[in-house]
Amino acid sequence: GLIIKDNDFAIHALKVFTYYDLVNGYKDSLMINERYRQGITIELLCKLRIFDKDFQNILFSRMIMIENFFKNTLSYIIAKNFGVNHKEYLHLKNYNYAIKHINFLNTLKEIHAVIDSPHTPMPTAHYKNNHNHIPPWILFKNISFSNSINLFRALKAREKDYIVNEL
Repeated sequence: GLIIKDNDFAIHALKVFTYYDLVNGYKDSLMINERYRQGITIELLCKLRIFDKDFQNILFSRMIMIENFFKNTLSYIIAKNFGVNHKEYLHLKNYNYAIKHINFLNTLKEIHAVIDSPHTPMPTAHYKNNHNHIPPWILFKNISFSNSINLFRALKAREKDYIVNEL
């Protein structure tokens, strides 16, 4: 039931977007009983796909901003309360590490793997090679968002409250 007026365009569209993204991707909203609704064209499917991608990019850019804000706020409170040396602020004494739902020791292991890697990414590598410490605002640029969330979860109430109020 999909209307294809221009075979060359349809072939090109399928090369660019893939069959699944165009044809199967909109089945639930544009098909009835396994047939496209009347008037649905491949050009419309392409326009929907482009709109979807543009919208995802808008959301993604905002999510990156939120992640950066969260990590910056987390690094500020950790540096303020535990210092700027990674050996100090990553010490177990600073955290409630017996938290349900996370394996905090695994989180610390993954963070230390970033530091100890022979391929430590910048800017952490710069501090590792040129300074005697790695401040949290530097290290947190290279840890995963999930590990930063796990650090937050394991913080004590006072630090958590500060971060929540900032956010």
